[in-house]
Amino acid sequence: MQKSTRSSTSMVKEFTRQYLLISLFPVVLLFVFTIAGGFFAQRHLSALIADSTHELNSDAKKELETLGQRVIQDKARDAARQVALFLSLKPEMDMDALQRSAQFQAIAMQPVGKNGYVCLYETGTGIVRIHPNPDLTNRRMDFLSTEIPSWWAIFKSSLSGNEISGYYDWIEPDGSVRKKYMTITPVDAPFRGKSLMLAATTYIDEFSAPVAVMAQKEAAIRANFHDFLVD
Repeated sequence: MQKSTRSSTSMVKEFTRQYLLISLFPVVLLFVFTIAGGFFAQRHLSALIADSTHELNSDAKKELETLGQRVIQDKARDAARQVALFLSLKPEMDMDALQRSAQFQAIAMQPVGKNGYVCLYETGTGIVRIHPNPDLTNRRMDFLSTEIPSWWAIFKSSLSGNEISGYYDWIEPDGSVRKKYMTITPVDAPFRGKSLMLAATTYIDEFSAPVAVMAQKEAAIRANFHDFLVD
């Protein structure tokens, strides 16, 4: 069941490797033209290369974030299938038993990316049953409708049992805001007359982080070449 997730993750890593190789090409060109060209040509080419690397960074960021979305979507669907299989094999377990089961929690609270997770809740009521934050367990989530309206818009749309994905703003402890991406998908196995949903979420910038690192390195290299030209 983890095959599709591993495949998506491998795609992210492969794209990152290819991007790192491609992104070095404009820097190499800058070095070549700095040595071979004249002063004004160097400045003009430096500006052109800066624009091209900026465009490359933007395109790479979009591609990596798209792949990140697929990783999160695959994780949600894989975990939902695992939950459904577990419930079909353990029909005697009620929700209290499931919440005490380390094996079930390992399935219903899988990590997503570096800082994300999956969680389990009921349709209709929106009551969370399995969540990494114990304060949210057995609690209705509509209390967050005013605190995180972009998150609530996605969550509310899933209460009818339909799969949905989207971005929302997450407020950090220091007050800053970071984008998260979430996919919510139904568990294809009724549980004691209730329908369950599996949500997977994490920060989307986890996937585009290599672009930010390379942008910083390229900026430093361009600054060094600028100093060389001025001197």
